[in-house]
Amino acid sequence: MDQGISELIAEFGRSMCRDPRPSTDLGALLRRGTDALAVSGSAVLASVAGSHEPTVAASDPSAWRLEDAQRSHTGGPGILARATGSTVVVPDLMADGRFGAFASTAQTEGVSGSVSVPLSDGGSAFGSLDLFFGHPGALNPLDLDVYDGIASLIAAYLVTASRSESMRRALLETFAETLQDPATGLAGRAAVMRRIETARRASRRTGRTPVVVLVDVLGPDPDLRVLGAHRYEAFIAAAAERIRQAVPGDVAGHLGCGRFVVAPDVRESDVVAADLVNAIRAAFEPPLTIDDEVVPLGVRIGVGTDMNAGGVDRLLSAAEEDLRRSG
Repeated sequence: MDQGISELIAEFGRSMCRDPRPSTDLGALLRRGTDALAVSGSAVLASVAGSHEPTVAASDPSAWRLEDAQRSHTGGPGILARATGSTVVVPDLMADGRFGAFASTAQTEGVSGSVSVPLSDGGSAFGSLDLFFGHPGALNPLDLDVYDGIASLIAAYLVTASRSESMRRALLETFAETLQDPATGLAGRAAVMRRIETARRASRRTGRTPVVVLVDVLGPDPDLRVLGAHRYEAFIAAAAERIRQAVPGDVAGHLGCGRFVVAPDVRESDVVAADLVNAIRAAFEPPLTIDDEVVPLGVRIGVGTDMNAGGVDRLLSAAEEDLRRSG
């Protein structure tokens, strides 16, 4: 076990030097740490100050489901460890009695005990390292110091990564406001607005009605950021590709947090809004898989048309109203 932990610590150091994206590298490190720490699974849920979204990482799908259960039930050993700033040791979850809903999920996943160590950078806790055990009594109290040391390394890892990630996101947002969104390869906000204005002006000459389509991509949670940085970016990139395939001849852009806008080119022919909507819906019917796990996927769509002399804002407002009615 000592050699495995030494290798794990060395890998943490290398990852910090690479300026990592937390949920990508941390998940791989947790998978390696399962054997080194003699646990059946491990997970991290953290919200570092300055980070755009919470970091969620797990060693395997079962550990991911357990972490998701803590968030869904807003209760569990990890939640308690974060709230109190103290390590929570639960040798037998079913016998403990404090975590009813979570304990039932753990039993379904074949987990009987857990240790949750708070993550802190010296102030209040911002997350927890959750370690899961397959049967009661598997937890060795002598290992608690090891778990605490690993948690300290993860905390430093996340704080370092969050600072560099904040800088990276600031640059991405700057680009997204201009001509291209680097996260999706779609048009940026400025380019989409320009296309909408072009279509609106062209409609005066051609008599064709300008159309704007808003698409909200729905995931496993209303706030897509809970997916974690890596899964969020993979989710958005996959959604962008499906929209690109559905409307290959039109301009599509990402407005942020899973909201896309499509501005059809009305200069050549009339756009049948129903056909456009059907094409987008069809593109999102196949399931989405990220890291070998199926992620729920759906869409809400709003269509805005302006037969009057309104501007871009009027078109977008009409689409927004239609989207609210559809949801």
